[in-house]
Amino acid sequence: MFRFFCGVDISKSSFHATLLNHQGESLFSLSFPMSSDGFQNFISSFSSHCPNRDNLLIGMESSSSYHLNLLSFLHAQNFNCTLINPILIFNFAKLSLRKTKTDKRDSSTIAEFLKDKSHTLTQQKSPLLQLRALARERERISSDITALKNEIKRLLNILFPEILPLINPFTASSLNLLLAFPSKDAILNATAHQIQKVFSPKKGRKPSASPHMLISAAECSIGLSSPIYENILKTKITLLITLQDQLKKTAKLLIQSCQQKAPTQMNILKSITGISDVTASHFLAEIENKHFSSYKKLIAYAGVDPSVYESGQSKIRGGISKRGNKCLRRVLYIMALSVIKRNHVFTEYFLKKRSEGKPFRMAMLAVIHKLIRTIYTLLTKQIPFNPCHNSL
Repeated sequence: MFRFFCGVDISKSSFHATLLNHQGESLFSLSFPMSSDGFQNFISSFSSHCPNRDNLLIGMESSSSYHLNLLSFLHAQNFNCTLINPILIFNFAKLSLRKTKTDKRDSSTIAEFLKDKSHTLTQQKSPLLQLRALARERERISSDITALKNEIKRLLNILFPEILPLINPFTASSLNLLLAFPSKDAILNATAHQIQKVFSPKKGRKPSASPHMLISAAECSIGLSSPIYENILKTKITLLITLQDQLKKTAKLLIQSCQQKAPTQMNILKSITGISDVTASHFLAEIENKHFSSYKKLIAYAGVDPSVYESGQSKIRGGISKRGNKCLRRVLYIMALSVIKRNHVFTEYFLKKRSEGKPFRMAMLAVIHKLIRTIYTLLTKQIPFNPCHNSL
């Protein structure tokens, strides 16, 4: 299909490109700045060699965030582009006896890889790169919230440890209470009416602890009297409230964006009981628009394929390879936990594996594999999940 192959090695301020023809002959090897002029000069350099863009494949490594601007520009110009896992290029480069490593050599290696492996690579016509960034931002905020909650619990153990068995410190009413009265001393200096006014939720269930219970706990508390720790606790709580609000907004935007860009895929994923809007959006953002030729390639892309070492008569099966997309791997684990709880097909499959003597982690891995096979089949055939057809 392709007759020309351009490998691009990207750094922060520049990129180097090498163009090969289908016979492996180098047509040019040039450097360009990471700028608008550099991008324009890059695409102009193809005109004398391959005027038909359909014959050209451009490839680059997935390099943090440096590749995003160039890749988005090339897609807007309707070039055929592919992102390559750096591990594949690293292993391919080892086939050469030369130990030279320069930008020029790296771009040439990528171009040679494209020429040899173009039939196995996926070209992304309309990538969901921005959705992936949004999904990972939501994941980062969620991780920050978890860390903040641990910090708040640690501070409460210093200031007022007796309050933890009485309340859930992370409900809206509890956070309001702790902002107003962040220690045993603050509780003792307040009246029951003042505490009730702050602690009463605007909606939902009433707290299990009454103001009098909190005052009684404060009277016999071993908590530390420290205005400094009180101020730190209030700062952490304010930041937590801000992050929780930001998490809701980010999740809402992610779901809306996925429903606009991939409504059919979203509906198919959500037809599996246990997969929510959020996890479906995360999954689609991580796989982008990649078209896998088999479910095994999707398993490998997620890095949940088994690692095998075989030499002579010995064959050792290790754990999962973890060579793929770690964010997708986390999403699949969360999805697997959810479907085990809420979907009888996967619940029965998990219990079957446990009854066969499989430890928890191996049974979970089996569920993840079954879930991937199911999702792959549904997305390939464009059909919703039917619990009666569970032989995958």
